[in-house]
Amino acid sequence: MLGIDLGEPLTGASVVEHVMDEDREGFRERVLPVVARDGRWEGETRFKHRKTGAPIPMWQSIFFITEQGTNRRIAMATICRDITERKRENATNIFRLKSWVL
Repeated sequence: MLGIDLGEPLTGASVVEHVMDEDREGFRERVLPVVARDGRWEGETRFKHRKTGAPIPMWQSIFFITEQGTNRRIAMATICRDITERKRENATNIFRLKSWVL
């Protein structure tokens, strides 16, 4: 999905490394502070295909993995879903609706 080769290590990789270059500053300023404060964040993020550079719209959930018993944060994790097809369908439906209204 992101153009990452099988066997390429991802352990220790920063989530920000996969965000589109032009979106990284906003991601650092708006998303990461929410994760730090609330322990989680969910929303749309544009990831960058590693080989083509093409944007990939993703629905992303970021959260902390905590140590059992102490609740100490030991790692940040993310689960992402490619929403390219959903966005395409929505755009098509909006176009149809506008055509019908006009």
